Amino acid sequence: MKKIILILTIVIASSFAFGQITERDTTKKTFNNIIEFNANGIMREIISLSNSNYYNSQYIVGYKRVFKNNAIRLNIGGGISNDNSTNNDTVKSGNTRNTINVALGFEHYSYLRKRWNMFYGIDIKTNYTKYHYLQGNTATSSYEETQINYGYGPSPLIGLQFKINSRFSITTEASFDILFTSAEDSRTNIPQSQYNSHSKDTGMQTTFNAPLAINFRIHF
Repeated sequence: MKKIILILTIVIASSFAFGQITERDTTKKTFNNIIEFNANGIMREIISLSNSNYYNSQYIVGYKRVFKNNAIRLNIGGGISNDNSTNNDTVKSGNTRNTINVALGFEHYSYLRKRWNMFYGIDIKTNYTKYHYLQGNTATSSYEETQINYGYGPSPLIGLQFKINSRFSITTEASFDILFTSAEDSRTNIPQSQYNSHSKDTGMQTTFNAPLAINFRIHF
């Protein structure tokens, strides 16, 4: 609870501290639509050719619609992985993982300098992950497990934007997720059904997301 109060206090204080610094330059043409891409993978290739791990945002692409000093924002991400194998033409094994992340919210801009803007706001986030694992022992014996996790809730955010020109900019942001979560786990043993199990847990999860992702914006 203390972490929640702290992040909300920072966002509110920032709005008072920066909200009156500089207004948008209305003498220049502005663009009210923005497409945003996660650029961490591209930055890694430019800066280093090594195979070292790098932070990757849970969102792949986003859209912003600007109204004066505010914008409605939608971010979408996810992925699908599938790894299956067959031994001796009969024993099957493999795992699949499906993930989707969606965030809808708004952001407010404080125009700090000619090329620098600060923004803050809040998202309503939802995420869903399904993981299925199959381990075949023989042609008639196998073990399966299915895990389904999802969460939803608010996420206050604060970020910084650097304008390359009127058409392109880069951003990074920090956020604090306050999510209600559900986790369901089902296990099946064939033919030993006496070992089958099913469980479901609900709870609340808080996560601080550091400003490690670099996002590339196209304004049009």
